[in-house]
Amino acid sequence: MSIKGILRRIGLYEKEEFLVFQSDFNNIPQPKVKLEYRALSFKDLEDLTYFKIGRNPKYIQRRFNKGCECFGFFLEGKFAYAMWLSHDCLEDDTGRLPPIKIQNSVWLFDGFTMPEFRRLGVYASAGSYIQEILKARGETKALTVCAADNLISKKAIQKAGFYQVFSIDYRRVFFFFIHSRPQNRTLQGADGAWPLSINF
Repeated sequence: MSIKGILRRIGLYEKEEFLVFQSDFNNIPQPKVKLEYRALSFKDLEDLTYFKIGRNPKYIQRRFNKGCECFGFFLEGKFAYAMWLSHDCLEDDTGRLPPIKIQNSVWLFDGFTMPEFRRLGVYASAGSYIQEILKARGETKALTVCAADNLISKKAIQKAGFYQVFSIDYRRVFFFFIHSRPQNRTLQGADGAWPLSINF
């Protein structure tokens, strides 16, 4: 077995690819599932038992403090899906993604479908609704991300009218995180430094 194989086996090495998708709001499909939605506060998330699905309250409060928004989507009055929006920078709480700043864009991240509402088309439908919200606000571009091997999320994102623009490789060796830089993009800022500021 290779050194990488041994390190992976004992949890000291991992590698993953993430795909970044974009929407210009020009091809928003009609949602197949009728959902109601509203912006959620920290207290709303507590009341909806959002933290019981493994979300860390400390990270969630930090997101609100940084100006992130959370939208909740409801099917027949029941909490079905949550999605986060960031106007500044994508920050992954796990460290598996680098902080990335995208000019004139909104990041959609950490979408989560409640288990009892999976396989019903809620994910893609919520993506259509949120694009309409952003378009009405005057935004011009939204981006979202998923792991390359998460075929269900990838398919739902594409169904919601997003298309892939670049990918980022992630590696963890011991306790050090290594990220590749996106290819074929104009990267602005200090050479070799994170966060990236990407203009495309």
